[in-house]
Amino acid sequence: TGALVAFPASHPSELDLTTPASPLSLSKVLLSASWWDNRQPDSSFDSTRGNPNASNPAYRSRVTIHEMLVGGSDSAGRQAAVALRKSVGTQKVLEDFTRYGFGQRTSLLRDEKFWGELAPAWEKRLTPAPAYISLSEETKDEEWAEALSLGETNMSVTALHVSRFLQAVGNNGVMLTPVAREEQSTPSA
Repeated sequence: TGALVAFPASHPSELDLTTPASPLSLSKVLLSASWWDNRQPDSSFDSTRGNPNASNPAYRSRVTIHEMLVGGSDSAGRQAAVALRKSVGTQKVLEDFTRYGFGQRTSLLRDEKFWGELAPAWEKRLTPAPAYISLSEETKDEEWAEALSLGETNMSVTALHVSRFLQAVGNNGVMLTPVAREEQSTPSA
């Protein structure tokens, strides 16, 4: 349903669902979505591990996009990122990421447009930092590949932005604007 009922954090004062963080290998999910949205062929890429009998697909010598995603092959992710860029162009990939909720970096401290509706009581607690990708036509292929495979640089996400993206995946690709209403519980009779 996309409903977020509760969220855990071991240190909510340091990291909660509105705190910006590096996506790490989650960037491969966004890369794969752009690959498939652009109807790229079921290509395979070199994987650095190279054991054809391994149960984890990332340890095979060649992996598909699906296997790169499931097994977490960083080297295949790097190659796929550059292949996608060369096939459809930098601008198209960046447009996809914007559509997924990860636009270009801004100077804003909070993503005031994230919610379609937000109860005033939760405004301070639930308005996330902006999620972004900071890549451009000038970004060198190596930096592009690192960002879209490893997710340690040039990208920032929050748990709320990731949740909204994953909800769209489960909703046949339709991203809905989230709402956070304060509902009064009614005592049962």
